[in-house]
Amino acid sequence: MSTAPAPDARSRAASPLHALAALGARTDGAPAPRPRGIGHGGGGATVDSIAPEALTPDDGSALARAADPASWAAETAAPALRRGSMSGTDIDEAVDRYAALYPGTEFHAEEGPGDFAYRYSFVGDDNVTLRSSSFPARHWGRMPALPDYVVAWWREGSGAVDVGSHEVRSSGSRPFLLPSGRSFSFRCEPGVQNLVHIDGGFLEETAAEVHDGRPRPLVFDHAKAPGVEQSSLWRRAVGEASPVLQDAESSPLLRMQAGLLVARATLQLFPWHDVPFSAEMRAPRMSSVRTAIEYLHHHADRPITPADAARAAGISTRVLQLAVRRYEDTTPSALLRGIRLDRVRAELRDASPATTTVRAVAEQWGFGHLGRFAASYADRFGELPSATLRG
Repeated sequence: MSTAPAPDARSRAASPLHALAALGARTDGAPAPRPRGIGHGGGGATVDSIAPEALTPDDGSALARAADPASWAAETAAPALRRGSMSGTDIDEAVDRYAALYPGTEFHAEEGPGDFAYRYSFVGDDNVTLRSSSFPARHWGRMPALPDYVVAWWREGSGAVDVGSHEVRSSGSRPFLLPSGRSFSFRCEPGVQNLVHIDGGFLEETAAEVHDGRPRPLVFDHAKAPGVEQSSLWRRAVGEASPVLQDAESSPLLRMQAGLLVARATLQLFPWHDVPFSAEMRAPRMSSVRTAIEYLHHHADRPITPADAARAAGISTRVLQLAVRRYEDTTPSALLRGIRLDRVRAELRDASPATTTVRAVAEQWGFGHLGRFAASYADRFGELPSATLRG
């Protein structure tokens, strides 16, 4: 897998989808490279990497590497701009290629009565890529935990994630978020979809501007549809950033600013919280426990219990208790109480003593005994809630 320097000079793994690409005309005025077919069914896959000071050599070696999928993931330095595509008319080929986009993907499709022709394309850099997928057949399966945060919308068709009792459906032009940090099932009707992939590390670093902490995984409430105003602002940001992200002549600074514009708008689009999961809790086998903890974060403003979170994640309350005790050194009830204390603190920091009281905010978050609440608050944050409110 290729690596690329993060804004803080660390290296992080690049998305495997950077290795699969979407090509039309080159934005630098040069002709597009000749597509090389890969696989069967007459389909083609092309990749084009453009770096400001590293043009395609004349000996054809770059095109030879582009024709070899294995070499796409072997690059050691990511160029400023990447674009590419895959397309074809064979549904078995399409299933194989879509399943290969991320290791561990289960992908199934059922061809309909009409002609079948698929296309997948992307353009962007290590931080943000703009993608489109046209798949004219019903398809379903399961995705592994993605390395990116993905916002999508439909130009045609519809779909659902977390198929079953917690199913979240999507259709039309309203943006929706794919689940992050865990695997998820999906089911889609024939359709055309646009997607914006934001590198996980990049978005988490951007979010650190807001929570004033170290970059760490973000928990989004993907089940909550964004409002009309938030959707409009996000679309405006993506529209403004798109020409820069697609232009090979864009300077690194312009490209970074365009990526930040999209990342910051995405953080305004859906409710989210940063969760300092331990390394053990981030292991794939702990995905159900993480889902339960994410449930606590998303529903902390509601009258829920840890049992509700365990039930939503498909595990027993006992399993949740043991895992949280072992890996987070606390209990689910204490974890939920801490989440609510954090929300109280956030509200007090943004409020004015002229219009808000500590009691009102505390009661809003379920703390009815003001004395016990103040003691818990001081123990967690090192100051009384009244001091936080005064600023």
